[in-house]
Amino acid sequence: RRSVYYDECLSVRCGIVSVRGARMRIEYAIYGEDETLRTTGHTDLACLHTETGRPRRLPDFMLARLGVTESLATEKRGVDVV
Repeated sequence: RRSVYYDECLSVRCGIVSVRGARMRIEYAIYGEDETLRTTGHTDLACLHTETGRPRRLPDFMLARLGVTESLATEKRGVDVV
């Protein structure tokens, strides 16, 4: 891992790596112009019921829109975002 400079063009590769019940994890890898890995990270998202505030299973329409299935928990997929 190396430092990133203000005017440097970066490439962010991210993907949904697990979906379980009400939770989804997205992992990120950030690369510099020379394609060296600069840093990694992840975000854990939870779906909550709007009225009760309690966790609820991710809706099927959301999973379909993202192109994921419950079996994603054992599979890695990613997309490049530039």
